[in-house]
Amino acid sequence: MANGHDQLHKTLLETFIADYVCLLWPEAAKRIDLDSIRPEPTEGYLDTQAGRGRPRRPDLVAKLYKPGSTRAEAVLHIEIEKRYRATLAKRLAEYNRLLHHRHDRPVLTSALILRGGKPEVVAHSLELRVFGVRVNRFDYRTLGLSRSDASGWLARPEPLAWAYAALMHMPNHTRAKHRIACLLRIRKAWTRLRPRERFLLINCIQNYLRLEKHEELDYERILEEIGCREEIEAMELTWSDEIRAEGIQEGMCLTTISLLERKFGVLSSRVRQRIEAQSIAELEQLARRLLDADSLGDLGLA
Repeated sequence: MANGHDQLHKTLLETFIADYVCLLWPEAAKRIDLDSIRPEPTEGYLDTQAGRGRPRRPDLVAKLYKPGSTRAEAVLHIEIEKRYRATLAKRLAEYNRLLHHRHDRPVLTSALILRGGKPEVVAHSLELRVFGVRVNRFDYRTLGLSRSDASGWLARPEPLAWAYAALMHMPNHTRAKHRIACLLRIRKAWTRLRPRERFLLINCIQNYLRLEKHEELDYERILEEIGCREEIEAMELTWSDEIRAEGIQEGMCLTTISLLERKFGVLSSRVRQRIEAQSIAELEQLARRLLDADSLGDLGLA
């Protein structure tokens, strides 16, 4: 199970993947069945160029369908980059080629860049020319968070944009005001968000807008002044309870995976993901059935 920022953003994307499509490709989103988008297990893709045989594992892949269609029209590919690197375009082009070869479908490729890079959503092209003639062109998009203006993103209708606003800058706002602005946006939409969605949005804000001691005092003062201290504290308390439950669930997942691999050998990424998606109660049932099981199929994991 992955940890840290990569896993936080991957989980956000898996939950709000339709929002991401609307943010990065608004013109295409109108023609896509957004409710049908489901992230797929990212099995290793093998690049045998120059005999190096380097394994490639994309961060997130999903198929895109037209409304009412059962045939995928394209593939969505997203890479999560902690920092911008000059080699990004070449690496994305390699993934694009591999995914196109695997699925025989056009690929919409993009990168979410946490730090550095150009701000906002930017369309890029990488051209290959020979003797002055263009023989290939790769188009992709990036979303650079750290240099973007949070105010515009908090005004957007997509909840994912509110989480991303926590990683952006907010002119003329202290960190305390910035955090409150993000939390108030979630509070405004509280009733239309599912509990899991609320948790993930608040979790992103709490991770990226942590306050120092003196900032906490400013935070409490502002909440009192605007008269919403009790509501915000209730939201944060719900988040704290979920964090404790997440810790228990993660520990149980790691233990279950260890026991299964001891009995059946190394698990595939698909099986690991199915285990990680189970609730605490489901993991408890799985543990009870494990001793008598002769295969992963007996446990419903094959």
